[in-house]
Amino acid sequence: MPVFGAVGNLTLGVLGPTTVHVVGQLRSLGARERVLLAALAFAHPRPATVESVADALWPSERPRTYRQVVHNLVSGLRRTLGADALVTEPGPTYRLGAGWALDLETFTASLERARAARAAGDHWAEHVHLLRALDLARGELFADLGDEPAVTGRRAAHHQTVLVAEEDAVFTELDAGEPRTAIARAAALTSAEPYREIRWSLLALAAYRADQRGAALASLARARTVLRDELGLEPGPTLVRLEQRLLVDDPRLTSGSARAALGIGAPARTGADAPDSADSAGAPPAAGGPPMAEGDPFAGDPFAAAAAGDPEAAIATFQDAARSANEAGLFADAVALLARAVAVAERSHGPDDDVTLTLRLARAEQLRRSADPGFTDVMWDVLDRAERAGSSRLYALAAAALCKLGPSSKAGTGADAGLTAVIERALAWCTDSAARSKCAGEATLFFSMTGEAERCRVYFEEALEQARAVGDRDLLIAALGNAYLCVSHPADIERRADLASEMLALSEQVGVDEIMESLHFVFAVQLQRADPLLRTTLARQLSLANTVGSAARRWMAAYEQTCLLWLEGRLDEAEALAHRTFATSPAAASRALSVLRVALLGIRETQGREQELADDLERAVAENPGMPVWRVLATWVAARRGDAAYVRRVFDDLDGGAGLPADVAWSGGAMLLGRSVALLGDVERSRVSYALLRPYAGQFTWMSSTTTGPFDLALGELAVVLGDLEAATRHAAGVARCIERIGAVVYRPDLERLRAAIAGLDGPVH
Repeated sequence: MPVFGAVGNLTLGVLGPTTVHVVGQLRSLGARERVLLAALAFAHPRPATVESVADALWPSERPRTYRQVVHNLVSGLRRTLGADALVTEPGPTYRLGAGWALDLETFTASLERARAARAAGDHWAEHVHLLRALDLARGELFADLGDEPAVTGRRAAHHQTVLVAEEDAVFTELDAGEPRTAIARAAALTSAEPYREIRWSLLALAAYRADQRGAALASLARARTVLRDELGLEPGPTLVRLEQRLLVDDPRLTSGSARAALGIGAPARTGADAPDSADSAGAPPAAGGPPMAEGDPFAGDPFAAAAAGDPEAAIATFQDAARSANEAGLFADAVALLARAVAVAERSHGPDDDVTLTLRLARAEQLRRSADPGFTDVMWDVLDRAERAGSSRLYALAAAALCKLGPSSKAGTGADAGLTAVIERALAWCTDSAARSKCAGEATLFFSMTGEAERCRVYFEEALEQARAVGDRDLLIAALGNAYLCVSHPADIERRADLASEMLALSEQVGVDEIMESLHFVFAVQLQRADPLLRTTLARQLSLANTVGSAARRWMAAYEQTCLLWLEGRLDEAEALAHRTFATSPAAASRALSVLRVALLGIRETQGREQELADDLERAVAENPGMPVWRVLATWVAARRGDAAYVRRVFDDLDGGAGLPADVAWSGGAMLLGRSVALLGDVERSRVSYALLRPYAGQFTWMSSTTTGPFDLALGELAVVLGDLEAATRHAAGVARCIERIGAVVYRPDLERLRAAIAGLDGPVH
């Protein structure tokens, strides 16, 4: 048998269904072989353990002989592809041999070449490299692997990279003077992703440059319609600015680069032309400048040459430009600009000076935003450098940055390995209150997504105390925002309301982004209190959405809108909005999926789609075994199916709800546990649940960005099981009051069933 494992003979494709080409010819492999190779590619260049391969092969339950099965699969692939195709290392672990070429690596390399060509001003070279990269993108990244958080996170990041590359291809066509070609490409892109405003901007600009002014304005009108009718949002600043320029035939639309024309980059300069004050303040260097000479961050660069003699001015110049690029969403540009600032700082201050480390940290943040897989290593490097340099403040800030990677990294990048110890060291070592507040604040968010509610609350209190000590308004707003996550138990409703009011009052002095986040907090409190003003709060958020700079704020408002649509019984609209919001989510994939699942919980239940709901919750339990709320939601489905054994087991494991983490899901989880045992008619467990929930009569539950209804509904059903006619009648009146106050008509059938059960009571159960 020929040996195919020689270097360069094997190509592994993971940008879609797993494929293997041997000397250019497609090789047919079995499903398990494809999954094994995909798992090794996911770990590449590190080796993969037998357990991680087994998890990919058997997502639910491994067979007892899984080690032998994995070994047999590896042996079979070696016989098929060559002895060196797969390498065994101690552990045992497996990795891909040296003879493989991965399409993912080729894709990344092509994008790097495209960026280099753009920096050199070679638009056609950039275009060619972009198209080569896009030709490799056959579908979902690692399509043969499951949906565990590490995989979905990388998929989401890759998807965003592809979207940006597609848009960059249109930019290159426009900059190369091919607007008609750009029209065709941009039209296809808007059809594929109609909620990405940049695509409509590109289509309109391409039409204008092709002397189709009417078509350009029509494209913007269509964009406005799509955003308003389907998302309830007004166009963002880029679309609004472009429309204003089109209406007056602004010469900037045709005289400079496409990015400058859209107001998201520096306009073209010639000779000694002065920069355009409206668009270029702090903007990155225009595409087209010559590349830097190695070792000299200013060589041949007219943008930075003016500051070349003054390192501090040079650093400030690059920082301002990076800030502008970040605000425009051009994160890769911000990375490049900050890398140049780091080079200057290293030369003038030293590699581990506070100035240099601060810039390294800023660059690491932009790497994270651009979904660059190298950001983890850079952040840990900054942390190590700060410790060696004895800078406790920067150590704390680096720890805060690491928290932003999210707990979904646990199975993949290892970003949270030892993170608890890092945070504790930072807070014990650092004496700078501002840095301590930022570190504790980010730790609050990190641990809120791991089910560690008590740790989350401790960090929140620390962040808030330090922010108050500093007296900085922005820092205090950031700390108060985390109260949404950890001051969420219904027993905390009064403090929660006070903190939300304080945050909104401060935000009114700052800006739209902060107001939007504060209103999100206020909405949650109003829903918990069944306050009719929640619709006014949401309306204000939606009116601000077209001016807010943060996509995350718009995302949260859209899920609140989904919640109200569902409460009003507009189920199809609610489901459509939930899916659209998920598709355009700026959040980490694992968090976005969790919020979507919670939003769909009530919708699918009300529509009678029990099997879909059960299947989705089963996946959630498997993916997040440390998050008991998913087991609780699955328990409610089990109760509706009459699975008493499952309900009782989970109820007892969680101490009737008292054992649930006191996080944003507590009230919804505890209520559904109560309704589950009430549905089964379990008297003893109903008594336990009634005692736990009784203090919260009159409140609505709050669960992430939705609700599971009024506490009085569960209390009324439990009182019926207990035969307490007076209590059941009182709680039924409470349900009716909540429904009327906020128009929650979706719960009227539940209220009618409760009233019917009350009418059938014969007397108390002792």
